[in-house]
Order: sequence, then structure tokens, then C-alpha cells
Amino acid sequence: MILRPFSLGLDRFADTTYFFSQRLGLDVVVPAPIADVESLLLVGNGTPDNYVLCILAHHLDGRKIVGFAKHEELRHLAVLNDIRTYVEASEKLVNLLLLVDRESCQLDALTEDILRRLRESGVSYGEVRDEGHIKEVILLKDEHEVRLVVVISDMGGKDIIKHSIEEHLLLVAEDILGTDYIINMIRRAGGDAKRAWNSLGKEKQHRVFRYLIAQPDAAERAFPQHLEALRKLDN
Repeated sequence: MILRPFSLGLDRFADTTYFFSQRLGLDVVVPAPIADVESLLLVGNGTPDNYVLCILAHHLDGRKIVGFAKHEELRHLAVLNDIRTYVEASEKLVNLLLLVDRESCQLDALTEDILRRLRESGVSYGEVRDEGHIKEVILLKDEHEVRLVVVISDMGGKDIIKHSIEEHLLLVAEDILGTDYIINMIRRAGGDAKRAWNSLGKEKQHRVFRYLIAQPDAAERAFPQHLEALRKLDN
């Protein structure tokens, strides 16, 4: 999978994603923006979500071009409040993937929030499929449909109170630093996966990213819902 920054989004976010890909030798990001694309990835939070997407795109090893973007102001599911902008910006668009953290919400409540925000945005929708960490909604756009896929980052860790993509990275970190070490980091962070990940420091985080690149099986184990959703786009 090849990632290209979408014409609507934060330039700095696109630059950060590109430089990460180059620095780790992934070569999956083309820096030239794209204005019309069949599939678009929206990152609801930010970094390290974009780093993870680079690594997963590398493992998918396809040549399909997918746009990516981060909203200039809105975060998490609030991005759906402005979903019409993205749906109308690309005539070819058929797949729209939004990546968000579960945080402290229940999965069922997130489904209700998604549909409420779509109604408020003025975008019509049809079929809804709720598969827990992957929620699909068919958006109705003029003469054709756009498939919205919302991927929820969450591994259901018993020591985690606030779930995020960092929870998945901490699972990988256990292979490198040991389970007891990571559990203690999570406890010291009060069950907040993001805080625990940030407390590891850049050097240990870099080791985790390198390990993920070298070990495709670790990526499959730690990011099952992300890879399942991305494979829908890479067909």
C-alpha cells in the first residue's frame, strides 16, 4: 500500500508521516498530495497512529495508492461532523477509513455516537454493520455509495483504563522489554496507555517500531482490526 497526503489536511502531519517512512526505510509515503482518490485514511488522533499506518502499509506490500489526512481542527469522532467535506472533495471516493481510539468509551456507545454525528453532518447513510472494533456504514452520495469504515484502537487490556493505539504498541513492547516491565509502566501511568507509551522514551519506542517492521507476525498479533480494515482497501 502506498500512502499519499490528501489535498485537505494538515501539512505538518503529512510531513511527519513522510519523514518517519523515509527514516525507517519503509518507502511507503509519496509526499506529493493527491486530490482525487478511491480510498482515504483519516487519522482521528495523530501520532503515533500515522507511524503505525506506515508500518502496516509496508507489511501489506501492495501498490494501491491510498490518501491519508488529519483534520485541521477536529479530533476523534468529531471528524465525522465534517465528513461531508471529504465525501464531496473526491469524485472517485469509494472507501473512507477513520482511525480513532476507544479511550474510556463502550464500543456500543461509539456506534451510537458515529450514527448521531453522521445525522448531524447532513450525510445520508444506509446499511450499518457493527463488528465491535470495526464499524461500517454505507454513505449515500448522489449516484453512488461511499463505504465508511471506523476502526477502533483497543485491545481490551485488563490493566488499561484509557484505551488507545498506544495499547497495541505496548503489547509489542512486552516482547522486547518484558511483560512485568510494561505492566509496571501502565500502573504508574494510572491505566492510561498513551501516558505509559510516552513514558518509555524515544529510544525504547524506536526499538518497538523497528521490531514491528522486522516481525510481520507481531504486527498481525498486535493490530488485527487495523490490518483487517486496511486489507478491505488494498483489494
